[in-house]
Amino acid sequence: MNIALLLTGFDIRIREATKVTVLLLAKELKKLGHNVVIISDKRKHLVSEEVVEGIKVYRLYGKSKNTEPNKILNYFTAFPKSIKYLEKKGLKFDIIHNFSSSPLLVLRGLLAKKASKRAKLVHSIKSTPKKTKWNVLTRILNFSDTITVQSNITKQKLIKEGIKNNKIRIINSHIDTEYFKKTKTKKEKIVLYYGPLVDRKGATYLLKSIPKIAKETKVKFYFVIKPTKIKPHYKELLKNPEISKHLNLIVKQANIPEYINKSELVVLPYPNLQATESNPSCILESMSCGTAVISSDLPELNEIFEKDKEIILTKPRDVKDLTEKIIKLLNNKKLRDKIALNGYKKSKQFDVKLITKKYLELYNSLLSN
Repeated sequence: MNIALLLTGFDIRIREATKVTVLLLAKELKKLGHNVVIISDKRKHLVSEEVVEGIKVYRLYGKSKNTEPNKILNYFTAFPKSIKYLEKKGLKFDIIHNFSSSPLLVLRGLLAKKASKRAKLVHSIKSTPKKTKWNVLTRILNFSDTITVQSNITKQKLIKEGIKNNKIRIINSHIDTEYFKKTKTKKEKIVLYYGPLVDRKGATYLLKSIPKIAKETKVKFYFVIKPTKIKPHYKELLKNPEISKHLNLIVKQANIPEYINKSELVVLPYPNLQATESNPSCILESMSCGTAVISSDLPELNEIFEKDKEIILTKPRDVKDLTEKIIKLLNNKKLRDKIALNGYKKSKQFDVKLITKKYLELYNSLLSN
């Protein structure tokens, strides 16, 4: 089977969840004997063609012009142009699989499918998008052969927007459980947060909880964040000595499994899951390393995890509740071990090998119709 995976700005040096999961899927499909390429848009700092971890990556078109209309036009035509170019070279695609957080971006997949003539189009949305003026265009998803989402909640929201029920398949996110695995590393009194220092990840709420937690427990806070510009309101929070003296801020591309394994607790207090994954990879990765996780009491997480058994969930945007539950879990080793063990077992359901099989079943069903 010849498969093209489409996504924006593919640069594996930026360890963003969608880029990582798409590459994982590509590698697993290749192991199973399929011919897989990743197609992205052209960027100044990235080469047009390269091999990344054994997968051919193409960024052939889409270099932006100065004017906004040209930027949009170049972006959407980059993908069909790439498909047409590769098919002229003899690579005839069976499946075009388009990944995005926005239904609007199905347009690039539809154009790519038209350029191919024979390929079936799968469009994967990782979560329900934020409300924008473009939401009225959600129904164009119906022109895909199939849409995949990560939760029933997202599915039901799309149905309300006019998407046909029989078009939508639920396929969860996936992680590499061989990379994110338990080690014999001794746990330290560490509460870990990792990922970008941004509001959509809930970093503010955890930072504000630090002074009270530090007074009641002998714990250190590790924030492993990406080397990007820190926003002003985070700089102000980090200047607070009641926060900074208990905080180890690690700004680099780090060995995340190592930090997870030595931490007693991973805290990821998402305010919501719009414009991120319905099954956040960070939660699954932490569980796969055998570390207890605290996150937010959101419908998407309740759909997947059993609260107070596999994960501790706190009221979203509530620093007081977050603080109390972190202290409770830090002071209760029996509960912490139970959450860690059950979360570890749950994470195995999201292994890339299992999820890839589900995608292959979907691809084969489309090609047999």
